[in-house]
Amino acid sequence: MFLKLPKELRKELKKPLGELIEVIPEKSMVKIVSLVNKLRPTKIISVGDVITQYMLMSGILPDLSIVDHKMYRRKIEFPFNYEGFYNIVVYVKNPPGHISEEAWNKIRKYLTTGLKALIVVDGEEDLLALPVIVEAPEGSLIFYGQPSTGVVFITVSNSIKGKIKNILKKFIKLKYLGQNISRTSK
Repeated sequence: MFLKLPKELRKELKKPLGELIEVIPEKSMVKIVSLVNKLRPTKIISVGDVITQYMLMSGILPDLSIVDHKMYRRKIEFPFNYEGFYNIVVYVKNPPGHISEEAWNKIRKYLTTGLKALIVVDGEEDLLALPVIVEAPEGSLIFYGQPSTGVVFITVSNSIKGKIKNILKKFIKLKYLGQNISRTSK
């Protein structure tokens, strides 16, 4: 099963889902470190290669990170291998513009273990912030990159979970049939 982003939601999801932090990485990281120390979140989650890299370089090891080894849809190499920081590294397929059941299940699984987990996506990780918000425990902090804008952080609450569930109801449900994907309903 896949959820496909409908065209009419693209504009809405280009807006930050939480609070926007500075574009300048150094200033972003000072604020992120301060937030983590002040709020003492239940879980810390990063979605995106650049934000994950900066968090690790600032001494913050997220409980869950999701990356696709790309920036602006182009393959990138980082100065160090951040896979070594995590207890477990898992690989999932998630096509651009979709949320795969496989990716959602891994997010759910690794948010409930005590392991520090890295999910490496073959495809695109951008929309996976949505199931992260739904599955993360209340009080968690989620950080994701907002292209050409900065870093967004979300403090998980029942209110934001409800908002995201309503957005996800508008996604198109697709069923995976071997090599083919077919629409099941809206």
